[in-house]
Amino acid sequence: MARRILNEAMCKMVNGQRRIGATVTLQPVSGLMSSFFNRGRSFVSTPIDVLDQEEAIEPGLLAGKDGHSGLPNKKKSASSSKCSEILSYMGGLDGDQNQLIKKLVNFRMKEGQRTKSRAVLYQTFRRLARTERDAIKLLVDAVENVKPICEVKKVGVAGSLYDVPGIVSRDRQQTLAIRWILGEAGSKKGSKKASTEESLSAEILNAYRKRGGARKKRETLHGLASSHRGFAHFRWW
Repeated sequence: MARRILNEAMCKMVNGQRRIGATVTLQPVSGLMSSFFNRGRSFVSTPIDVLDQEEAIEPGLLAGKDGHSGLPNKKKSASSSKCSEILSYMGGLDGDQNQLIKKLVNFRMKEGQRTKSRAVLYQTFRRLARTERDAIKLLVDAVENVKPICEVKKVGVAGSLYDVPGIVSRDRQQTLAIRWILGEAGSKKGSKKASTEESLSAEILNAYRKRGGARKKRETLHGLASSHRGFAHFRWW
């Protein structure tokens, strides 16, 4: 049906061209359709791997005799180059360690500056590697030492508020530990004229040795929950 309609349209077009004296070369319908589809295919049939190879070419490799190329020259920042160096000895991380590092980067990030937050964290790992061979294991142990097991929540009963203790989920344990470590590192940075990497690495080392402000917050929270354990029957969550 479609081929018959196309034949009729081509015949009408040819008859109209002959009336005005133009010369027209006829092609078979199959040839016209194949050329049409081939023309459209040229825009979309570029293999994906070829596109990846074109994007992976560095601008310096496409430079001409004068040393200039049509592509913009992207200069790598010093922080990105340092990050690549540190990542070279941070390979082999499991899923939990990757999740922990992502949380640290996200909680440390301010105003969407993820690259800057990641660079600060990697510089902290470099400082930790000077004292311990495995900086990632040191970080994991530090977070484990700060994780709270229980916490208290205020519950209203008969017009009165009570501090009711309860068990903390694993995800919230890690979240609280990271927030406490970053908070103590920020307070040290404000009191002393130290860089962010120095204060953060010092607080992680203190948490690893079961010392520091983050560890004290854990002990304070556990003591508060223990003193209010008589109100545990008010817990509804």
